[in-house]
Amino acid sequence: MDLGLPEDWDTLKAWIQPSSQGYTTSQHLEGERKQLSHPEILLLADYSGLAPKEFWAAFPSYPLPAGPTTSVRVDRLKILIRRFGTNWSGAKNRVARRAIKNLSRGGETGV
Repeated sequence: MDLGLPEDWDTLKAWIQPSSQGYTTSQHLEGERKQLSHPEILLLADYSGLAPKEFWAAFPSYPLPAGPTTSVRVDRLKILIRRFGTNWSGAKNRVARRAIKNLSRGGETGV
């Protein structure tokens, strides 16, 4: 029966005891530091709590717009809905009115 274990028991022992041949533990790596890929980001002494504002200053920020923005010409869409909406079902008219409301005032986020 194959249990997914290697046939070479030395490999298995190396997994269990990583300090054996070919493996290093964190004790052997002390003093060696990997070059930081983003040195502009501050290192914190403790990551379990809230970071100071200076920490977040290095990250990009994209604030939300003050109001809804759209490339749809809402006034023109209203005209088209009034013109052709008489042929639509009640459900389609509700969807059209909700679309106008979302485009004009912004969509509901549920928050």
